[in-house]
Amino acid sequence: DQVLAEDESKNRLEEALDLFEQIVTSHHFDGTSVYLFLNKRDLFADKIQKVDPRKWFPDYTGGCDYDKASEYFKKKFQERLKATKSRSP
Repeated sequence: DQVLAEDESKNRLEEALDLFEQIVTSHHFDGTSVYLFLNKRDLFADKIQKVDPRKWFPDYTGGCDYDKASEYFKKKFQERLKATKSRSP
């Protein structure tokens, strides 16, 4: 439920997904492996008990369940990576 300081309409997780996509589509990383480390799991576990991600991600249907939310966001990052790989020549 946190937003960017410079744009209060943009959720920080949305920004992280966008930034990840920008990085993996950069020509500087062509032909390289990508490792994504999602840290601060303890903070996410606490937050997910109180805040349903559906407010910012309408296609999310897991409620305040840590495992479902973790899997959902993992897939969101994987989708961004797959989308960039499918655009490669």
